[in-house]
Amino acid sequence: SNLEALLSDDTFTITSGQQIHIFLGPVFVWYKMYSLITLAKEAIDQLADKRIVPVFWMATEDHDLEEISKVNLYNETYQWETTQKGAVGRMHTNGLTEIADQLLERIDDSSLNKDFLKLCRDAYEQSENLSQASRKIIHETFKSFGLLVIDPDDDLLKESFNGVVSWDLYKRGSQNKIEAVNEKLAALGYTPQIN
Repeated sequence: SNLEALLSDDTFTITSGQQIHIFLGPVFVWYKMYSLITLAKEAIDQLADKRIVPVFWMATEDHDLEEISKVNLYNETYQWETTQKGAVGRMHTNGLTEIADQLLERIDDSSLNKDFLKLCRDAYEQSENLSQASRKIIHETFKSFGLLVIDPDDDLLKESFNGVVSWDLYKRGSQNKIEAVNEKLAALGYTPQIN
């Protein structure tokens, strides 16, 4: 229903993003998603006549494999050993099911932890790349909150964005908007953060 709601003029999004990490990464990635969901709920309370949809932008085109390739558990590091290069979202998931199996042996016996690791293992085993697997894990984990996920490394999405990119590059679209907002902020006594 949140996806369909985006077609309405009365729907707004609150968006945040993060580079994808194996097993959804360190806790700050989870906090980002929960904060996003919480902000959307708070906005709904303030704007009762509008629909607010939380959207998580997976930075799948990031190239920093070293940053996303390890998991720390009980003071032990589990490293995804791969020689792949390029956008991490495009990388195949070979080797991640083995890490999931190691974590399943090491994790405490709570069903919540075991279920999450089994979800990750299945997603890594059944997906062509890290982007697809991460999207499956996020959707399953946060489905009851209505969180939508965007993978910017999608040809159809990029193609639909051509007009916006042209507007921004050739007509200074974003620059003009930023300058107008900065003038308003300065008039209110604030120092603009984006120039």
